Amino acid sequence: MSQKHHLTHHGDMSNEPVSQGGQPDLELSSDDGGYSPTPSLIDAMEELAVRCNCPPTQDGETHITHELASKEPPAMQDLSHQPPFQSTGEDQNRRNPGSISSLDLLWPKCPIGMENAPMIVKWELHRVALYCSIDTAAVSLPYQASWKDQDTFWENLQQHESFREKTFPQRCSAQAWLESISQGPKPQFSVIWKAKVCLGTQNGDHKIELEPPVLEISSRLRRKFGFDRFIELQLLSGSLSKSFRDGDLRISLAQWLVHTRQAFLHREWAAFFVQDCNIAPTFPKRVFLFAERGHGLIPSMKGEHVVTGTIAPAIKGECSRFNMLDWLLQFDRNADQPYMKLFHRIQLGLSKATPTVVLAENQMRNHRADILSPKGVVMNDGIGRLSPSLMREAGNALGLERIPSVIQGRIGSAKGLWITDMTSAGDEKWIETYNSQRKWECNWSDPAHRTLEVVMPPSELQPANLNLQFVPILEAGAIDKELMRRTIVQYMAVHLRSDLERAKNAMKQPEQFRKWVHDTSYTASERSQGDSGFVGGLPKDFADIMNFLVDGGFDPLKLRFLNELVFEHQRKRWERIEDKLNVKVGQSTYAFMTVDFQKVLAADEVHLCFSSSFNDGTRELCDLGGMDVLVGRCPAHLPSDIQKVKAVFRPELRHLKDIIIFPCTGDEPLAQKLSGGDYDGDRAWICWDPDMVNNFKSVDVPPKPSFERYFLPNTRQLGNLISCHGKKHFLGRLLEEAFAFHLAPTFIGICTSHKEKLAYHKNSISEESVINLSWLLSDLVDQEKSGFMFNQDIWWRIMKEMGGGLLDLAPPAYKANTIRYLPETCHVIDYLKFNFSKIIGDSLADFGKHIMAKDSDDSVPRPTTFDPDLTDYWNSFEREAEELMTENLPSTWLSELRSNLMLDIEACVSLWLKSMSFDRPYIDKAVPACEAWRKIAPNVNCESAVASTVVWSLNRRPFPQPDLDDWQLLKASLTFKLYHYQRPRFVWQVSGRQLQFIKASKGATSAKRSIPIIGNMYRILRPDGKRITKLEMGQDRGSG
Repeated sequence: MSQKHHLTHHGDMSNEPVSQGGQPDLELSSDDGGYSPTPSLIDAMEELAVRCNCPPTQDGETHITHELASKEPPAMQDLSHQPPFQSTGEDQNRRNPGSISSLDLLWPKCPIGMENAPMIVKWELHRVALYCSIDTAAVSLPYQASWKDQDTFWENLQQHESFREKTFPQRCSAQAWLESISQGPKPQFSVIWKAKVCLGTQNGDHKIELEPPVLEISSRLRRKFGFDRFIELQLLSGSLSKSFRDGDLRISLAQWLVHTRQAFLHREWAAFFVQDCNIAPTFPKRVFLFAERGHGLIPSMKGEHVVTGTIAPAIKGECSRFNMLDWLLQFDRNADQPYMKLFHRIQLGLSKATPTVVLAENQMRNHRADILSPKGVVMNDGIGRLSPSLMREAGNALGLERIPSVIQGRIGSAKGLWITDMTSAGDEKWIETYNSQRKWECNWSDPAHRTLEVVMPPSELQPANLNLQFVPILEAGAIDKELMRRTIVQYMAVHLRSDLERAKNAMKQPEQFRKWVHDTSYTASERSQGDSGFVGGLPKDFADIMNFLVDGGFDPLKLRFLNELVFEHQRKRWERIEDKLNVKVGQSTYAFMTVDFQKVLAADEVHLCFSSSFNDGTRELCDLGGMDVLVGRCPAHLPSDIQKVKAVFRPELRHLKDIIIFPCTGDEPLAQKLSGGDYDGDRAWICWDPDMVNNFKSVDVPPKPSFERYFLPNTRQLGNLISCHGKKHFLGRLLEEAFAFHLAPTFIGICTSHKEKLAYHKNSISEESVINLSWLLSDLVDQEKSGFMFNQDIWWRIMKEMGGGLLDLAPPAYKANTIRYLPETCHVIDYLKFNFSKIIGDSLADFGKHIMAKDSDDSVPRPTTFDPDLTDYWNSFEREAEELMTENLPSTWLSELRSNLMLDIEACVSLWLKSMSFDRPYIDKAVPACEAWRKIAPNVNCESAVASTVVWSLNRRPFPQPDLDDWQLLKASLTFKLYHYQRPRFVWQVSGRQLQFIKASKGATSAKRSIPIIGNMYRILRPDGKRITKLEMGQDRGSG
């Protein structure tokens, strides 16, 4: 949902701040696409600032935006006018330039009486108010303790005079609400608060939007200081974006972000970090805010609390931005670090990771040096070892069924992979870190820095898709290029044929259908926390809707609504396959890259054992010993980014499962040959298909050209910054420079796109100019850490001098979808796209005929919108009511109840049609009609004892499940009866929950009778493949 609060120009904003704020229910698009250019936020700033033309604030004054009106309690008025912390490292005397002063983000004011409300109550109140365009500053809304209950809060808010008759946005998840209210929050999860700022719109306004709070895996900083002290502010540019050449505005914006404290929710927030968002297609910037002081943060006699070395509870005292960052990065110990790289390391404190085991200081083995090759090259970049007992304890903390061989994690300043040391005997618990893993000098005395945080354990390996980036490399290295093309097309044909048959078979049996939906919808990381959530009568998620309906007893071959969902699901899947050219290669997989610490592998050998038999379509394997294999890593641009090596089996490594082990011998690491990879969590693609492997010859890594005449890493150290600006001001200066650097447009998407066009134009990835741009991409990937400036002028120079001088190239035909026929010589991706399109089109037509019963004889009924089980609930009620009136005194109550209900439902349909005409996200459009339908109550004007009794009966709620009481079920049944054919989407969206319950209650046999289950248990259900296989074979029927 997108709630917007517009902020227009009010003249001299430096003298009179204007409140502002907002909130959206952001729909995040998939991040699996390629890089694309980040739109320039600063371009919009320039034009907006010119329009506003406001004078600067006074020298020596750090600007604080004021949330609090004069009606606020004196204590809170004092807070909003107090100066920020005068702490070490903070420069409080930076000028807030006049060109930016008009962009102050003045958040909405809290209503009078809300000071003591929990943060989630305040947040949701503002979200609703902004959605409803209500000025909260003028609202009197004293907080009530009963509002800790989410239902009570929403009901009371809907009844408030300022909000009555307003259309509300969708609620946040119940799990996020409960976790936020909880007195003892779980350390594994945090409630995440996000806002979006839209800048540079057509009329000069900018908008602030709040998102619904969500429950996500926690991070170290949130655990240490409390998740309610962090807000993520997403910066988006508007339609005024244009080419930005002057960096002054970017610097001014950075200064404003760094030195302006934002007052919101009775707290004072300071910006401390900025990064790119991986949200296609705009890739905006994300700024992190930290609450230094305010409501709920205990003042200290010394000005702020000392950050002590404890794990729990979270620090609830006042704390400056400087002290928070100093706790994480230990500035005094890291004066020799490049400060731009040190700033980049803040993200380790914000990265999502699950805390597992706290180690003692004597259990930390911090090696001074890495393992080096004879040429002095680091061979274990990013990887270390830990003891089997520690791996076992970490696995138990994560709730894993089997002990993993490796984990990707964080501990203190170290990050990367840790592999089990199988040579370690006994139950001793320890972990080692190497110099390449440790990113700064850490204070290991703090137990929070000795907590092993796990980002991701390995999962059981599965057959992999062939990434599109590998295709040109496979052809470039092919001995017979035409054979390689035919091989890949054959993979696609086999994959789609198998996928089609599986989809057809899934329609025959509900258990199979549920497994098919699960396997074709979810990744391992999805739905790990939070609830799927309902919008009206249906789950939010497309796949969850299909599961929900089939769980209730609906048949995808009979119910048209479900039938159409299935077809749309399959169509989108295959369109994605066609767009990405994702070809499943059965004899391939992805696995974490690790190293052989025992040095039993030769320089050209790898080792991979599976935790369970791997079915590659031809056989079941326990390991890859004795095979030649291809290994690659994404992103892949150079011809050398796929290498052919020999897979062997070594008994010493047999206990390490589901990871590929690379050698620690030789002159350089194998991972480095694969697009400059390392061992801190990169995954390798491994292929042992003989048709592909035997037709491929790997090449050496081409020499890297020098880009020194275009850019150099920023190696200036933190100590230099402290010397120049003093301990009082260095952090402000560091953040200014880092923010200005990170707010600049990124060129990695532009470079990637141009390199693809150039390789397509030359039909080669080995041509010198293509190689040059491929190497440039490897540097741009690390630009945030290196801190070098890269702008449009540099990019043009490189294209002219090293990129072949071709500046304006047409997009490839496979991206422009302009392939109508294949010329005699064509690019490999054009060839594949042309063939894939035909295969997918034929397969989709076949599947459509199958599920619509168009390929069957006329005796097989086609899917229909009608289901007699769903109308029977209302019909039975009417029949019994008429019999009651026949036996007793006649009355008009039934006809009145029916006619009034029909009018109310018709009004909901009209609201639905009106909402659907708006240009807004579907969920935003659906909520008003769903809420209106839910509020329809029995309406009978007839005055009789029978009528009063019936209305009383329909209004009573004998159990706390109001969505499924008699009235809701009757209402759903009549809604279905009236509109199942004309408005099926409306019917299911508003009343799907009730219709599913009615259907499930119609089970005639014990196997089909419904079993109640609560939401948090339903979310973790997953189909059992082995049990389903037995069902197919008739071996498990009736076993309960």
